[in-house]
Order: sequence, then structure tokens, then C-alpha cells
Amino acid sequence: MGETVSFADRYVRIGGLKVHLHEGGRGTSLLLIHGLGGPLMWQRVLVPLSKRFHVMAVDLPGFGDSDSVSGNAAVRDPMGRDSSFKGYGEFLFEVMEQMEVRNAIVCGISWGGQLAVRFADLHPDRVEKLILICTTGLLCHLRARNAIIRMILPPLLKPVLRSGFLIDYFSRRSFHNIENRPPDLCRQFRESLRREGRSDAFLGALLDAAAGDPGFRAKLSRLRIPSLIIWGENDLIAPTKDAHRIGGATSNGAVRILPGCGHSVPLEKPSELVEAIFVFTGQEGLPHGVNS
Repeated sequence: MGETVSFADRYVRIGGLKVHLHEGGRGTSLLLIHGLGGPLMWQRVLVPLSKRFHVMAVDLPGFGDSDSVSGNAAVRDPMGRDSSFKGYGEFLFEVMEQMEVRNAIVCGISWGGQLAVRFADLHPDRVEKLILICTTGLLCHLRARNAIIRMILPPLLKPVLRSGFLIDYFSRRSFHNIENRPPDLCRQFRESLRREGRSDAFLGALLDAAAGDPGFRAKLSRLRIPSLIIWGENDLIAPTKDAHRIGGATSNGAVRILPGCGHSVPLEKPSELVEAIFVFTGQEGLPHGVNS
């Protein structure tokens, strides 16, 4: 029987926002940054990771139990009003400051990996190692960068988010084997989007992920941090070739491709992901309680 690890809800104040984190475990700090799927993406790996690390899974503004910027003009937007992803580097810096963590292993998935690269580029001294899972950033849909489209598209897309059928359809695209999807995932996701400001946050993040980052390759090339790039071989959201492009752009990066896996790596291949992180960080053995 392994040691039982419990998680605590932590709240910090950043730019007037109440920001939620799940915190548990001991050891080197590991900061988890979710993507468009929100903090539900980490549900199968939190406990096993916390048996070797001090895990901090942050809910980005407008996701999970963190406050939303939308509709709160009195709050200083930690991301910046003109382009939401650009300021996330400083937001993540403030998260670590409030948690009194000097440096950490930083792990981001999909759009969260894009933000992790931004943070590592701005504050390389705060990142011990970098783990990027199916990361956006190289994606480049120019229309998603157009200011007019970014203004008119979200109101048009909001009705789509109310459709259980469409959410299920897009969710299916993120799994190679739909049997690996948690049974209640879509219902929980729909309920989260009904909360105030959640759909605005999601659609803003969606546009940022689709637009990519024009300076992404330059940021990667500046990194001297040991980096692990993990990808699902069957990813239909972010092409697997991007794993090798990202790995080739870094000076100290290794690529791991997981067969029989789509975009939702922590849900579809949790044991393989945890093992890859342990090997990369010099840990030994796989804790009990990790199930594929």
C-alpha cells in the first residue's frame, strides 16, 4: 500500500482575481497548466504525480474555480485586454510568487503548453524543466488573429457551446479510443461553461490556440531548459509532426510519442505520461494507482 496523498484547495489573489489551485504532495514543485479542456484534464494523474512532486494544478482565469475577467471591469486583467495569451507569462509568474515557490518543473498541455513556453521565455530562472504535451503555438490560422473576427465570432459560437451533441463530437476528436474518456467528462464540461464568464474565457482561449504564436519558434530557440515534448501518435487536434518541430527548435529537448493516443494524453494514457515524467525528472519506478 502506498502513502495516501490528499489535495487541498488553495486560493491566491492575482490582479484582483481569486485564483484556484489544487495542491498536494511533497518534493520538487510541479506546476500543471491545463488547456481548453480545463482542469478536468488532470484528474487521472494528480494523485500519482503528487507521490513524487509538490503538485500545483492552477485553474486559469475563467476556468475551474478561478474568477473570470469577463464582466468585471474593476479587475486588472492579468492577461492584457488586447491579446489574452500574451500576459499569461506574468500571470504564471504571480502564481508562483503567491505560492512562495522559487522554481518549478512546468508542464502544460495543448494551449497550456503554449502558455508554459511564454512563461519559460520570460522567466527562465523560474523553470527547472519544461514538459510540453500536444502543444499549440505552431498552429497558425490567420483569421483567428484578425481583430474583427475575434470580436464577432465569440457571440456566434456561444450557442454551439450549449449543444451537448457538438461538445461530444469535438471531445471524441481528442481521443484515439473513446472508451478511454471519463464517462462524465462532457456533462461536467457543459456545466462548467454555464458559469459566469466561462464561455468567454473558453472562446478567447480557443482563438488564441488557433492563432498560434508568431514568435513561438524564437521562444523555443532561446530556451536552455531541459525539455520533454510528449505527443499522442493519433492526435487529430495538433499534428504529431509538430512534436518533432518543437523538439528540433529547442537546444535541449527530447520527444516522446505515445502510440494509440490522441490529444487528451493525461486522460487516455495516464500511466505512460506519469512514467515519462518520472524518467525525465530522474525519478524511479511508477507509483501504484495509475491506470490507463
